[in-house]
Amino acid sequence: MSRLPLQARWLFCLGLLYIQQPAGWARDIDEALTGKLYVHKVVQQRFFSHDNGSVELRAVLKGHADLPPWLHLYQPDSFSDGFLYGSPQSEDSNAKPIVIELTGVNRDSYATAKKKIRLRVLQQESQGTLLRKVEFLIINRGFAEILEPETLGDFLERVKQVWDKASQDLFASDIRQTQEGVVLTVASVAPHSTALQRVSTEEVYRPDNWCESDNMHGVGFVSINSTFAPNFIVDWCALALEQVNTSEPTAKTEPINSIIFESDPEFEPLSRFHLKRNYFWDIFVALVIPGIVLLLIIIVVSCIICGFREGQASRDKKTPRLQMTQYSNIRRASDSIRYASDHREGVPHLAPATSSSLQTKYDTLGSSAPPPYQPTNNNRLV
Repeated sequence: MSRLPLQARWLFCLGLLYIQQPAGWARDIDEALTGKLYVHKVVQQRFFSHDNGSVELRAVLKGHADLPPWLHLYQPDSFSDGFLYGSPQSEDSNAKPIVIELTGVNRDSYATAKKKIRLRVLQQESQGTLLRKVEFLIINRGFAEILEPETLGDFLERVKQVWDKASQDLFASDIRQTQEGVVLTVASVAPHSTALQRVSTEEVYRPDNWCESDNMHGVGFVSINSTFAPNFIVDWCALALEQVNTSEPTAKTEPINSIIFESDPEFEPLSRFHLKRNYFWDIFVALVIPGIVLLLIIIVVSCIICGFREGQASRDKKTPRLQMTQYSNIRRASDSIRYASDHREGVPHLAPATSSSLQTKYDTLGSSAPPPYQPTNNNRLV
C-alpha cells in the first residue's frame, strides 16, 4: 500500500482540526466594511434553547475587558434579543479577524453560556472622491426596531425612491440614539436629489419658519413625507445633508480608554514573570507595632494596679487611735459572744466550756468574768 503524499496528509490534518473545534466557536467569519454600518443580531435562544426567561447579554473582545471602540452591544431589556452594531473606520481595518466573546447570563437560574463571533474589518473600496450623506431623524421607532435587518432594509428602499440616483450604492453609514428619536445616516457617491435639497433649504421650502411654529415636524409641508409615512415618521426639520471628501486624510483621534491591539508596534504587554513580593514590612506594621503598643498598655495597667495598692499596715497607720480602740473593743466583745455561743450545752461536737477558759478569755479582754455557768433543766435547748 503506497503512502499518501505530503500535501494530502496536511489537508487531512487541517480537516481534523476544523472538525474538532470547540463548541461555541463560530466557523464562519463576519465581514464589516469601513464607513458602513455593521449590524449583527444576537438571539437569546442560541444561548438557552429550552429557556425563555430573563437573559442578560455581555460582549467583550477576546483577551480584553471591553469591545473595540467602534463596536457596541445594545439590548433593550433582558427579555429581548441584542444587537452588535457599529461603523468601523479606516484605522480599524485588519486582515486578521478579531474574536468577539458573547456571554448570556440567565437572571433566574444564574446559568451562563458563551458564544464566539469571528469578525474581519475590510477596507471599503472608494468609488469617488465625494461621499454624500443624509441624516434622518426617525421619531416613531425604537432603537432596536431600526436595527432589525428587515426594518433597516425597508427604510433604505424608501430612501432610494426619493434619492433615485443612489439606488445602486446606497448604504447606512451610522446610527445613534437621541432623546428625540433615532438618527440614521445613509450615504452614497451619487449627488443629492432635488427633493432632498428642497426639503433642506429654508429659503425655498420653509416659508414663515414653520419648523419653529409647527408641532408636526414639517410633516404637512413636505411632499415626500408620503413615501415614508405612516411606517416611518421623519422629523424633516432635522434633515441634514453633508458632503465628505474621501481623498483628504482625516485627523486620527485617539479615543479615551481605547483598546490597544497586539498588532500595534507600540503595544508592550506586561511580563508574565513578576518579582517575589516582600511581606516583611506588611507583617511588621500589621503585627509587631500593635503588639508593642498592647504590651506597653499591659505594663502601665499592671503598675497602676500593683504599685499603688495600699496594704493593711499602711491603712492602720492612717486610722485614728480612738477608732482603732473602739474597733478592738467591739471585736473582743464579738469574739466572746461567739465563743460563749459555741460552748453552750447541747452542741454534741464541742466540749463544754469551763470556768477556767472563760476566766482566761475575760482576763484577756480586761473585764470581770461572769459566774460559772450552771446548766438547769429550764435552760436546756428545745
